[in-house]
Amino acid sequence: LVTVINAYVGRKMQRYFNHLTDEAATLGMPARVLSTKSNGGVMTASSAGQAPVQTLLSGPASGVIGAQYVGRMAGVKRLLTVDMGGTSADIAVVDETIALSTTNKAGDFPLIMPAVDVSSIGAGGGSIVWADPFGVLKVGPQSAGASPGPASYDRGGDQPTVTDAYVISGILDPERFLGGTMRLDPERARVAMDRVSAHLGRSVEETADIVLQVATANMYAEFVPALAQHGVDPADFALFPYGGAGPTHAFMLADEVGLRRVIVPPNPGTLCALGCLVADLRADFVRTIFADCSRVPDAVLREAVVSGEEEARGWIADQQIAVEDTVVLRVADMRYKGQSFEIAVELPAGASTGSEWAEAFHQRYAAIYGYADRAAETEIINVRTTIVGRVRKPQLARIDQRAASQPRGVRRVRLHGHAFDAVVYDRADLGAGAQFVGPAIVEQYDTTTFITPSWTVEVDAYGNLIAEAASHAG
Repeated sequence: LVTVINAYVGRKMQRYFNHLTDEAATLGMPARVLSTKSNGGVMTASSAGQAPVQTLLSGPASGVIGAQYVGRMAGVKRLLTVDMGGTSADIAVVDETIALSTTNKAGDFPLIMPAVDVSSIGAGGGSIVWADPFGVLKVGPQSAGASPGPASYDRGGDQPTVTDAYVISGILDPERFLGGTMRLDPERARVAMDRVSAHLGRSVEETADIVLQVATANMYAEFVPALAQHGVDPADFALFPYGGAGPTHAFMLADEVGLRRVIVPPNPGTLCALGCLVADLRADFVRTIFADCSRVPDAVLREAVVSGEEEARGWIADQQIAVEDTVVLRVADMRYKGQSFEIAVELPAGASTGSEWAEAFHQRYAAIYGYADRAAETEIINVRTTIVGRVRKPQLARIDQRAASQPRGVRRVRLHGHAFDAVVYDRADLGAGAQFVGPAIVEQYDTTTFITPSWTVEVDAYGNLIAEAASHAG
C-alpha cells in the first residue's frame, strides 16, 4: 500500500518540490530546502520528491519533536503530548526518546512504515455534539471543521461543538478569541447547544458541562491503552498540550488521568513549526530476516547490521547537509513465535548472536507487559537501521523576570456542576518567576489556557507555564 500511495502522488509531489526549490533559489535563498518526515526527521526536498510518502504523517510528527525540544529546555524529558486542534486530539509518549511505530494509519489505510507513534481521537474543538436514539450524549468523531466551524463562529454552522461548550461554560471569552480579532457569538452557541439539551432534559449550561466531561472521557479512554502499550506510569510524566485547543482542555484531562504536572509552551499554536526547525536528519533502512532466533546463522544477523549501516551512512552523505554528529540506531522487530504482532527491540551494542537478540527481546517484553517467557521461541522479523544526523538547534528566547503579574479580570466558569470565579491573565504580562494558582485562565492569540482548581503555576525562564497539582507542588 505504501508503494501504491507513493506512486499515486509521486509525480505531482516531485514537481511541487522541484518548483519550491527553484523558486527559493530565484529569491536568493542560499539555504537548502528541507522537508519533515513521518519518522521525526528531515530530508532534502530532492529526497522528498523521490519518496513523498515519507512525508505523509510529518505534521503530527513535527509537533512531537517540538514538544520534546521545549520539554528538554524546561528540564523535563518524559512527556505525554496532546495536540488538540479543530478536528482531533493526537497523543504521543516521549519517554526521553520519541516512540516510533510501523503500524500507523492514514484514514482507513494501514501504513507499514516508520513514523512517530501518534494516536488520534475525534475530540477537537470542532467536534460535533449529538445525542443518540437512547439519549446518550456523544462528542465526535464528526467535526464542523474550520468552515463553517462551530456555531459560535457565526459562519453558517448550526451544530453544537466542543468550542461552543467552552464559550457557554465561560472558558472562552467571546470578545478575545484570536487575540480579539475574531468575535464569537455566544447566543448562537446557546441556540445550537439547546437542540441537544432539550433532548437530554438538561439546561444549556448543564449540557455544555457534560460535553466537556464526555470529551475528557474520550481522551482518557485513548490514554489508557497508549500508556499500557509503552509500559509507562503516568505519574512519571508531564502532560504537554499544544495546538489551538490543547491548553484549553489539558488540565481537565490531567485531573481525569491523575497527572501531577502540566507544561504549556509559550506558543502552542506554532509548536509544529518549531518542531520542523529542530528536527534532525533521519532515515530508516530495513532488512527482513523472518527466522527463529535459535536457528538464524550469526553471519546473517551481522550482514543485516553491517549492510544497513553502510546504506544509512551513504544516504546521509548524499544529503550534503552539515551535521554536528551522527548516531546509528539498530532496532529489531521481534515477537514470540505464533504471535501476530511485533515489538521494537533496541539491540545492545555489539550484540551479534541470536541468543543475545532473544535476551534483549525478553527484557523489552517484560518491561512492557510485566513478564517474559524465556522458554518460548522468539522470531526476528526485521532489522531496522536508523541514522540520525544531528543539526544545530535554534536557541529559545528567554523572557524578562517579573514575579508579580496583575490579572486582567475575573470570569465566572462552570465545571463539574459547580460555578466558580477564575482569575484571567494575559500571557504577555506573565514574566519569568510569576506564580499563581487555579482556577485561572491565561489568554493569548493562538490559544486559551484553562487551569482548573488545585493547580499551582509558575512561569519559567523560557515562558513555559509549569503547573503542578497542589498536593505535589514544591
